[in-house]
Amino acid sequence: MASTTPARIRPVVVALTAFVLVTGCASDPEPDDVTVDSVEESPGDVGDLDALGDIDVEAGLTTIDITLPADFTEGLTQEALEQTVTEQGFLSATLNEDRSVTYTMTKTRHSELLAELRESTQDSVDTLIAPDAEIYRSVSFNDDLTEFTVSVNAENFTGESPGLEFALGFQASFYYIFSGSNPDDQTIEFVYVDADTGETIATSNWP
Repeated sequence: MASTTPARIRPVVVALTAFVLVTGCASDPEPDDVTVDSVEESPGDVGDLDALGDIDVEAGLTTIDITLPADFTEGLTQEALEQTVTEQGFLSATLNEDRSVTYTMTKTRHSELLAELRESTQDSVDTLIAPDAEIYRSVSFNDDLTEFTVSVNAENFTGESPGLEFALGFQASFYYIFSGSNPDDQTIEFVYVDADTGETIATSNWP
């Protein structure tokens, strides 16, 4: 999958995608018993952030814990995680006994990270469709990356784009993980529209 991931987020995404592409796709593209922990708030049940009053988020009094399953973290070391913490401005990263990895960050940093992942997806879109400009005009997507609208040259479009769908679906999976959603529970809809008429000419769900 081609990507021009922004430098600030590249260490995180590369650390994840490298191991998934090399180990996951080379063997079993859908590992058994993959579990993704929900986004957790700590300390305790803090509830709605707006109700917390003068909580200093940047000071780490309100944090987000995100645990990635071992299927996505094979080969990572605690030393590498510590470097990621420093470079990305996280609070901590822990390699758990089951080889899963728990990242802890402030809520503000978490919001920034999700915004960077969306930006990364747009950069990937631009890179992916550039070689096939005679087919693809543009690709847009909603904020939670569950729907991609692909504007195409109807005369050159064959009716399916499995490579594009896989690449963008894979990219979206990391967004789901970091937003606290389980990728296995997500279905992405691809809507192909005629660039000249705006008419929908095909739809597809991934995976």
